[in-house]
Amino acid sequence: MPLNQGSAVHPANYVLYCDVLLFLTALDGDERILDSLYGSGLAGVPFEDRWAWRSRIHLTEETWKAVDKVVRWGTSPANETTLAKALVASIDQSWCRFSYDDFLAERIDLSLQEGAFLELVRSAGPFRQSPMLPRELRCPGMGGRANSLSKSLSVRLAQVSQWYADPASTFPYVSPADTQALMQQVAAAFGRRASTSQPDLLLLPEVAIPQNEVSTLRQLVAKTGIAALAGLYWRQLPPVYPARYMAQTQRWIVNEAELVVPLGHGTPGPPSLHWFRIRKPIPAHMEEGLTQAISKKSKIPTHLLEGRRWYRFVHPQWGDFSIAICADLIDAEPWRIFRGELLHLFTVAFNRDVELYDSLTWVRAYESYVNVVAVNHGQYGGSFVWTPRRSHERELARLRGSHLFLMADVEIPVKSLLDAQSNGIGQAVDDARRMWLVKSRRQGPFKAPPPGYSRRH
Repeated sequence: MPLNQGSAVHPANYVLYCDVLLFLTALDGDERILDSLYGSGLAGVPFEDRWAWRSRIHLTEETWKAVDKVVRWGTSPANETTLAKALVASIDQSWCRFSYDDFLAERIDLSLQEGAFLELVRSAGPFRQSPMLPRELRCPGMGGRANSLSKSLSVRLAQVSQWYADPASTFPYVSPADTQALMQQVAAAFGRRASTSQPDLLLLPEVAIPQNEVSTLRQLVAKTGIAALAGLYWRQLPPVYPARYMAQTQRWIVNEAELVVPLGHGTPGPPSLHWFRIRKPIPAHMEEGLTQAISKKSKIPTHLLEGRRWYRFVHPQWGDFSIAICADLIDAEPWRIFRGELLHLFTVAFNRDVELYDSLTWVRAYESYVNVVAVNHGQYGGSFVWTPRRSHERELARLRGSHLFLMADVEIPVKSLLDAQSNGIGQAVDDARRMWLVKSRRQGPFKAPPPGYSRRH
């Protein structure tokens, strides 16, 4: 039982104290937070200000404050019974809104506003449509927010082609030769100019970055000032075992992507980086087969753990966007829920069926009425950029050809697309009325939004 100033934890507090520590361990998937608390104590830094934790565990600021209170007064002297009981009552009241169903599929909305607590999760809750969002989580130009959007967003597709030698036999090990060859392509993607200007955002395919090179990815973002969305090689979760268990009886792996956003690049002082880890909610059949192959060869039962969070980010110049990892694009339900709340959908993939991917990315672009930027692995090729414009103008880029390292810089519309989302239905009805009355039409560059579409905030 932990001690504070020589006094044992009060029995009335101990159960809730343990429950909160188990809650953090379950959300994190390992005991890193417990190790940190054991090694350095509570210290003076509030939990809501600990970015290393909050980048992995997405809870609201209010929930982090509640967790901080529980852990701190859980180690209070035994004579603080009255204070402890009052805190128990307040915490129980603030947590009574949560249920098991809230964690089956979660929606996370994050603000990328520089200088406005970028790292704070502004909204976290069950995955549903149109939650009550604070002002900073509305797209600039909507809901009373000033329109700070850029005219366009420059994205770079980097279709790296280097692959790993027999993952089924070597997982989780990646050879130095494979790592070096792959990171040479990644460094080239950051350093080479595919156009006259530097892109705002670089996309790298699914499972493109070895786990031990994630820090290199962040360093490249800090050095160049280019934000990056990159798929990461499958990661084995650290196990949480009772001390009496010495041998590993099973293991879980995850497929994740990382979004790295630079702040303050080009200003005096070191740049600030913030990163967000997105876990793939819908595993592909290929991945399920991989875990079975790993299980057979390693003699350790291996399972794929799917993610439960769907993300929406709001950037002051780019607008609002979400991220998909390959098969996440297939299920229409998440994108139906986000319909009317996104300007862009960024996708990283390792997809063999390029023809299906070609059609599906356009369907998502028009159905959700967004820009879709999809980068596939160079092993198979097939990367696409769509915008809901008319005719041939809807396809902004297409990279084809297998076993090729290709790059392309593409400008995708931002301000004009938001205008089409907000006013396109009215303009389409107006145009149809004119056609019926005077047999003439005045069509803009964008297709009319699909019936039933509305831009919400």
